[in-house]
Amino acid sequence: HGIRKKYHFHPKATATGASPHGSRPTAVVVVNSQNRRFQSTQTTDKKPFTLGILRETYNKWERRAPLTPSHVTTLLSSSDAPSSVHVRVQPSPRRIFTDDEYRAAGAIITPDLSPADVVLGVKQIRIPDVIPQSTVLFFSHVVKGQPENMPLLQCLLDNDVTLFDYECMTDATTKKRSVAFGKYAGIAGAIDILPALGRRLLARGYSTPFLNCPPA
Repeated sequence: HGIRKKYHFHPKATATGASPHGSRPTAVVVVNSQNRRFQSTQTTDKKPFTLGILRETYNKWERRAPLTPSHVTTLLSSSDAPSSVHVRVQPSPRRIFTDDEYRAAGAIITPDLSPADVVLGVKQIRIPDVIPQSTVLFFSHVVKGQPENMPLLQCLLDNDVTLFDYECMTDATTKKRSVAFGKYAGIAGAIDILPALGRRLLARGYSTPFLNCPPA
């Protein structure tokens, strides 16, 4: 309860600019451990905006990525100047897109995301990987007070991290979530139920064809 009193969930928060740190352009409403509000500013600082992409570590089978190499290509080609945007990607042997694909798209492959203004992931990160005073976007699974993730939330608070939780991003008119599982996620889940059922039945002494169903 002490954690949730300190943390303000802002479902309408949106990010349209860069980090609130330093003199770089910043944006709209961001809420962190101090419940601070950062407003858009004008600056002559020409430092590039740097976007970081996390390797997924929460589940050993996780292969998803928050941005594809084609997204990186579009982002870099649509910027005002070739040096105005940088993309840093943590290397991963499991990600559905290879490091070489991101490198070919123009990204920098490096484990160090500390220079990034904004860091994107899919699932929550490990506590040792938290970067102090960073701005991160991922499914943190803390909105409902999930006890297993309260240590992570406390770590984010202690390190003054600004978190945009995908689960809290909603349409201003419909109030529906803007980032959520779609049709194919449901299909994949239905498929994966079958081999899981096969293993459960096998544990009870029943061998079934469900064991031969491949995962999604």
